Amino acid sequence: MCTAGKCMFETGTIMPDAPVISVSDRDHDGVPDTTDNCPDVANPDQTANEDGDRFGDVCDLCPQLPDNAPTDGDRDGIGDACDPNPAAADKVWLFEGFHKGLPAWPGSTNWSPTSDQIRVTAGGNATDPGEYLILPLTSTGRTFDNFSITVSILVEQVMGSRGDHDIGISIFDETTNQGLWCEMYQQGTLPTKNIVDLGDDNTLGTSAPFAWVNNTTYRLSLVRRGSSYTCSVVGPIGTQTVSLTSQIVPRSGAAVTIEAFGVTGRFASVFVAGP
Repeated sequence: MCTAGKCMFETGTIMPDAPVISVSDRDHDGVPDTTDNCPDVANPDQTANEDGDRFGDVCDLCPQLPDNAPTDGDRDGIGDACDPNPAAADKVWLFEGFHKGLPAWPGSTNWSPTSDQIRVTAGGNATDPGEYLILPLTSTGRTFDNFSITVSILVEQVMGSRGDHDIGISIFDETTNQGLWCEMYQQGTLPTKNIVDLGDDNTLGTSAPFAWVNNTTYRLSLVRRGSSYTCSVVGPIGTQTVSLTSQIVPRSGAAVTIEAFGVTGRFASVFVAGP
């Protein structure tokens, strides 16, 4: 029998009630703070953690870069290591880790979900001008003068021994009807060589050797600051960066794509940030 906060057992001994143990769950997602990889942002599905560090995707300052102690000098919610403008406030325009399969983005048809990623099959011949998906960005209140796109990719197979083979990022200028690309590239002529390539339809282009190999994950980034473009690739062998000045201007969200030609490859994630 229990009355007035005490319990009496059959022996007549009076014992106090057992203390109530409170479990802290600040974001009310059902996961205790002590084990929650985003204790201040609700994410009941704790498995969405693209880079495998201690932060879940929804609160990770750089969701593609494993870092258990990231810095954010301008305190805009984007880590310095992935911030296109680390001294000015930016926003995450898009992060997609493909945890729910192939998103309903406009584009070509040879894309499919696979193992928490998406696969593209780009034949790279006269009947296949290339595969692409348009990123779901909107131009409303948004400037594309200073922004970045970073993708996590790998090549599974180069399709055919002739022609060009590439996978990466492209943007399109609707006014001039011209494009610009940042990609991992292999020329089809013998002897083949693998490079990181940045170029546009004004015949501007620059490249640098980068010995990428099949079935290895790389992180490819395109950063635009005004008319200056920088394309970087990071992988197990190191980093390679190329830059150029181009008059190609992405004027809307419909102008930014991920793309492939002459390869079967996979995209594991896409991150876009800007003002």
